[in-house]
Amino acid sequence: MSVKDNHIAALREELREDFLGQADWRHQKAFEYPEDKRNLRAAERYERLAGTVDEVPGELLVAYKELYETEHEVEIYWELMKRLFYVDTPATATEFVRCFISRVTQGIEPLNKAGK
Repeated sequence: MSVKDNHIAALREELREDFLGQADWRHQKAFEYPEDKRNLRAAERYERLAGTVDEVPGELLVAYKELYETEHEVEIYWELMKRLFYVDTPATATEFVRCFISRVTQGIEPLNKAGK
């Protein structure tokens, strides 16, 4: 495996771990608040996304990671991650990465910064 392949494999694993970490957290919340069905649905969404990480093209992962540097970009990333609690899109890890890249490159502010 080349250095580039190792780098891409590490990026895949980081993204997968982020999705699975969110899934675990939502499973815990589903246990704490069984009447709130949104937690279980969100956990399933995160798990589904984690299962599609291997389909993300390597060059897209590299582009995403190059944009994930400043506090601003980190806020956008986690805003998109948290959004999955409420909506069922994006449906794949590739769509998630493309959405992140689009928001960063278009200069879209995180919700908590918009209007300031």
